[in-house]
Order: sequence, then C-alpha cells, then structure tokens
Amino acid sequence: MTGKKTLSQLLAVAIIIIAFAFVARDLHSSWDSLADTISSPSLSFWAGCALILSMMALWPAIWIVIMRGCGAKMPSKSAYAIWWVSNLGKYVPGKVTLIAGRAWLARRWGPQVVLESFAWEFILSISSALIAGSLFLLYNDSIYETIILGAALVSLFPLISPDLLQKVLRKPIALLGRGKWDAPVAMNRKTYLQALLMLVAGWIGWGVAHQLLLSGIGIEVDLIVLISVFSLAWAIGFAIIILPAGLGAREGALTQLMAPLAAAGVGAILALISRLVSIIAELIAFAIGSSIYATLSLEEE
Repeated sequence: MTGKKTLSQLLAVAIIIIAFAFVARDLHSSWDSLADTISSPSLSFWAGCALILSMMALWPAIWIVIMRGCGAKMPSKSAYAIWWVSNLGKYVPGKVTLIAGRAWLARRWGPQVVLESFAWEFILSISSALIAGSLFLLYNDSIYETIILGAALVSLFPLISPDLLQKVLRKPIALLGRGKWDAPVAMNRKTYLQALLMLVAGWIGWGVAHQLLLSGIGIEVDLIVLISVFSLAWAIGFAIIILPAGLGAREGALTQLMAPLAAAGVGAILALISRLVSIIAELIAFAIGSSIYATLSLEEE
C-alpha cells in the first residue's frame, strides 16, 4: 500500500514538473514581445480579481442544490461555511483529504450523503466543462473539437433518468457505510438541470474574469476562447485526481490550448495569474468560512 502511495506521489510530482516546464518554455520564448505589451495593472485587472473572489460564492450554492438532490436540505450558512473550510483540502494529492474533511464537517447530514454529493459534483462538473468547452467549435471544427462536442452530448445522459443513476451511485457508496442505506431517491431532472446550468454560468463567469485580468495588463483575447479553453483545462486538472487541485495539469493544458488562439505566451501568463488569484480567493473564503463555522459550533453547543 505504501509503495503504491509513493508511486502515486512521484507520478503527481512528475506531471506537475512537466506541465510547468511547458508553461516556462512558452513564457521564455515570448517574453521579450510580451514585456512590451504588458502594462501596469489597470482597474479592469482588479475587477477580474474581484469577480474570481465572488465566484467562491457560486460553488457552495451549487452544492446546496446537489445536496437537495441527494435528499438533504442544508441551510445556506452551514453549506457555505463547510464548503469554504473543506475546499483547501483539494491541495492535498488524491482528493481524499477534501472528501474526508467535508464528510466529517457535514456529518450531521450523513457521510454517505456527502459522498454521493461528491459523485454528482464530479459528473456535473465534467459535463458542464465539456459543454462550455464545446464553444471551441466556433474557432476550429477539427476532429478534436468534434470529440469534445460528442463527449459533452454523452455527458447529458443523466438527464434521461437521474433517479436511476442515483440508485446506481448509491450501491457502492452504501458498502462504505454502516447499516442499510434506504433513503428515498430525490434527484430529478429539474434539480440536476439547475445545478448543471449554474455550473455552465460559472464557466462563463470565469471567462469574463479572465478577460478582465488580461485586458487589465494590456492583452486582449476573445471571451469565447477564454470560456472554452479554461473550462477544458480545468476539467483535465480535475479529472487527474492524484494532482492537488489539478496543479500543473490545468496550467499546462491552458497554455497548450491557448497557443493557437492567442499571442505566444498569453496562455502561460493567464495560467499563472489565474492560479495565483484563485489561491488568494480560496484563502479569503477559508478565513470567512472558518469564522462562520466557529459561530455555528457555538450555536450548536
């Protein structure tokens, strides 16, 4: 078991190093031309930072919807506090800390329900990212973009029968808990579609935020490009579970996907700025969430 864990950690480190090597190479090869373009950050840049910070409020709201589909009605105050506090667990490789932390903080609603919500979150996140990434077709109708569109359409399969999928998801999760898990099926098309549309709106929000960040330093990139490229890069990083918060994979993918659609080096700059601003926003959300969770604990006592 220890050997497998070590191998997984070494693989994660290798992926991060290789991915950031692509980013560094892209920056190095185009730095002279970019240095003339980049100006001191304007108000637009700080507006982009503020928008990314505000995006931290979207994900807990989506989790509330997903939890409702899992049969648990969670108060907004509790959901925001738990999500913001546990979110930093994603920076530990494997996502185990993230899942275990959130399951423990939300144990009042049942660890099995929280585990199920993670399964739905994974499915919905990948599906929404593929849908937003399908905008890539507006720029290049190649076999790769067609594959992305096809994958996005396949990812909508849960809409056919979300209650059936819920029954399937609950079978392996039930084995992890104690006793029989016979909670009634609660996921329906309306709830699933609501969460999906909220996530798609989130990718649009990220695209706008990134456009503001870039325009704030004198770089102009089409909004559609930013929406599609970032959502796909995020999905790649999210799917590689051994990486902490998709570190490296997201930046490498963003750099490579942006290469044919923007000036040289822009993808690398966006990848680094986006990660830095995101981490700061997550730390701020963590601090606020910790404060809220402390008051919730006192209220329960």
